[in-house]
Amino acid sequence: LVHRDVKPQNVLIDLDGCAKVTDFGIARSLEQHGLTATGRVLGTTDYVAPEQALGHDVTECSDIYALGVVLYEMLTGIVPFTGDSQVAVAMKHVRDPLPDVQGQRPEVSATVAAIVERATAKETDNRYATVAEMVQDLEGALAIETSRSGATHGEATTVLRSLSGDTAGFVPLRLRNPRRLIALGLIATVITAGVLIFLASRSERGSTGNTPVAKGPDAPRKVLLAATGAGAFDPPPGDGKEHDEAVKLAFDGNRATQWDTESYQGGTLNNKPGVGFYVKPRAPVAAREMRFVTSTPGFDAEVYAANEVPEDLKGWTQVGSVTDAGQTETVALDTAGQEFRYYLLWITALPEGEERVGISEVSLLG
Repeated sequence: LVHRDVKPQNVLIDLDGCAKVTDFGIARSLEQHGLTATGRVLGTTDYVAPEQALGHDVTECSDIYALGVVLYEMLTGIVPFTGDSQVAVAMKHVRDPLPDVQGQRPEVSATVAAIVERATAKETDNRYATVAEMVQDLEGALAIETSRSGATHGEATTVLRSLSGDTAGFVPLRLRNPRRLIALGLIATVITAGVLIFLASRSERGSTGNTPVAKGPDAPRKVLLAATGAGAFDPPPGDGKEHDEAVKLAFDGNRATQWDTESYQGGTLNNKPGVGFYVKPRAPVAAREMRFVTSTPGFDAEVYAANEVPEDLKGWTQVGSVTDAGQTETVALDTAGQEFRYYLLWITALPEGEERVGISEVSLLG
């Protein structure tokens, strides 16, 4: 079923704090014809997807776009586009990049900003394929931010109780005990509302000085990564292998899966200068940021770029670094405007007391 008119007025909160989607007056089953109407736009133009505004086929991705705009409004208090007429607003959804969330609310985390950006991508292929994928990222954002801040309150507490086992692993143990949770208010029991209300009220605590705040229309955009071409990197004196088969898990969109280094007793990397893995964008790009989520914060790393995968580190060009990485981290990259085909996350020091590093998600922004 495609709703085609997702907007705040059609999401109601009942007395139990549960969200209800209402007003299916223009909804259609995916099996039915007539998702568009010649000469007119179906849906509210403040939240309309580009393909819907153009009268093209409407799918679940169109509802995801509208939900992304709703989340943008929840975070900033305003809709992204205004105009003299509904047609003018609709055309802005078609042509203009969505204003950056952090430009309006700098305290919003880079993780949540990236979720909004993906949900509202102009091309449907660049959006979340399903609402479930989007919810999973929001759950992960809530768990990570809570773990980093070490506390939670209000609307987010009941959401934490409902997290999956994999996602709940990020949450401090004292917050997983229901007896220690603060009583829930009447709103935000659904994960989308709970995550964004929670995160909008908090600064991005725990981030390092390497985490820039993106602002304005020139904010970095997510780079699409190729499904093939990624690999582990463990040059001499290493044996050339570092859980190669699991590298794909570091960019599969699922925070419950991850790539791990091998285990190194004593936390010294066995006297190696480093280990890591590289990813390949679908097209060469002058990346501006690398973002990653880790289950083992506290490690040091460097980011390198190259146009061919070299045999050793000397063939790579260093473009960034991070010390004492947080659970979710943004590393600023400087490629001097040069486009590269490969980007390497090179781990140089393990976290204190750890024998490995795990990366559950990595992404590039250019």
